[in-house]
Amino acid sequence: MAIRGRKRGRRTPSFKPATSSRFHFGGHITCTGAAATVLTTPNLATAKPGFVDRLIHADTTRYAGELLTFETATGRLPGVRVLTEA
Repeated sequence: MAIRGRKRGRRTPSFKPATSSRFHFGGHITCTGAAATVLTTPNLATAKPGFVDRLIHADTTRYAGELLTFETATGRLPGVRVLTEA
């Protein structure tokens, strides 16, 4: 946000509209299909771990087979190892 002009000692913000060129990722975003599986989880709105953690888990275990995390809630999912302090 840029600040332009003065009016009675106050600065007025000017907003630049979002353009598609600002959000172009060059084709680096791909769909893995993990969301379709995660969305079938019962009571997803209140589930622990949450939606994003489940997306990360589904995608990671699909390719790596195991997910390492510090989050104990995510540790409830299969194929997850929780890292702790030694």
